[in-house]
Amino acid sequence: MQRPVSSRFAFLALLLAVVLVPLAPGSAARAQEQPTPLTPEQLTGRAQARLQAGDTLGAVEDLDAAIAGKPDFAPAWALRGVARSQLGEGEAALADLTKAVTLDPARAELWYYRAKLRAEANDLAGARRDLDEAIARREGFFFAFMDRASVRRRLGDLGGAIEDYGRAIELQPSFGGAYHDRGAARMARGDPPAEVLSDFDQAVKLLPEMPQGWTGRGFVLGVLGRHEEAAADFGRSLDLDREQPRVWLAKGHANRRAGDLEAALADFDQTIQRAPRQPAGWFGRATTRAQAGLLDDAIGDFDLGLGIDPSNPRALLGRGATQVRRRDFAAAIADLDASVAAAETAAAVGLRGRVKVLVGKRAEAMADLEQAARLEKGAEAYSALWLVCFGGARERLEEAKREGTGWFVELARFVLGEIDAATLLARAADAPSDVRRREQVCEAHGFIGVMADEAGDHARARSHYRACVETDIRAFNEWVWAKVRLPAIDDRRWGPF
Repeated sequence: MQRPVSSRFAFLALLLAVVLVPLAPGSAARAQEQPTPLTPEQLTGRAQARLQAGDTLGAVEDLDAAIAGKPDFAPAWALRGVARSQLGEGEAALADLTKAVTLDPARAELWYYRAKLRAEANDLAGARRDLDEAIARREGFFFAFMDRASVRRRLGDLGGAIEDYGRAIELQPSFGGAYHDRGAARMARGDPPAEVLSDFDQAVKLLPEMPQGWTGRGFVLGVLGRHEEAAADFGRSLDLDREQPRVWLAKGHANRRAGDLEAALADFDQTIQRAPRQPAGWFGRATTRAQAGLLDDAIGDFDLGLGIDPSNPRALLGRGATQVRRRDFAAAIADLDASVAAAETAAAVGLRGRVKVLVGKRAEAMADLEQAARLEKGAEAYSALWLVCFGGARERLEEAKREGTGWFVELARFVLGEIDAATLLARAADAPSDVRRREQVCEAHGFIGVMADEAGDHARARSHYRACVETDIRAFNEWVWAKVRLPAIDDRRWGPF
């Protein structure tokens, strides 16, 4: 997620709207009219007008004179701190605001401005203390709650940040940025996607012109598996700001997962055009080309991306997976060895194990699959499924079945022999969307085929492998396995991979 947008809004909103300078009506205008002498109050008023007009140096000159004439005038110190911060004089700005706080500690806005400077200087603990003081001195200080939430988020206190965003929403329920930022914090904490989605729904409703809201909601929809809707939201964000390489990248992956490979390739082209030195665009296009069957082009894109980031473990895994699709198993194992050396992940070790099954290195394969099962986090231990399919230990899968929920548990029960193939296929058809149904059917036929293949029932394996391939879920390991194994069990009509 992007950095919270609200803190930028807050500074601009309060810069001149909060009355730091308690001047009499018309004093700034009189300061412009009177050639001499000007009081410190009048000089400060003119400085405020100059600052608003963009004459920051002129404002500092007036404030220097105001402070010289009245050294204990807190508004002049505060305004000069704001002006100096705009000039990039961070230390001097902080010193001026510290002086203002010392002279008038009851003024909440002074603590708030100093907190902003401290946050910009990455003094997050100091910023947090100042924001606490600001909130204590002014009841319902909306922007201080927003900024304290941002600081707490940067400090890793996601619960505290969410609490502060909630308080800000209570104070101004029509401020869309607060919903956006709370949604981002909830996503970072790993809250249920449905709860996170409600915040982004409000953000795009209240601030439809803010691209970050559409982007955030797109990411949540992707987590929920609603990839077509995610791509549409990323598109709305790009309609508002075309120059967002990361959003083009996200839209490409959403379209790829939705099965619209042509649209995905166009999105990755846009990503590469805007950020050619960022490898993610090359890797995204490579993955999509591999799914589309453009295997040599995919290898070329992986090569270009790895030329920028040669030790990227996910890219090495991706190129290795593409080599599997090409049936160049030696090259696949070499890439997977490099991926594991860079970062030992369950995905890379597990794929290497499956490739070693294909080339007849069963002992090495089982060692890899056992290690992948140990590395896998969470209840959905797919490596443990493959391990048991090939005759390995059942304990990890039994554990995952006990901890898991939903579709994975049905797969585990089938592989463990607790339900039959017909029951698994019936449950695969029970899905919240057509895409999810096809994904579940792909996995069901894939694992039924593997179990039949291992049992030597090649006719049955062939039938289920074909059904798996016909789902066209090309991103799934089961689809790739079925596509690779079909020629090896004498079904040459499927042609080259």
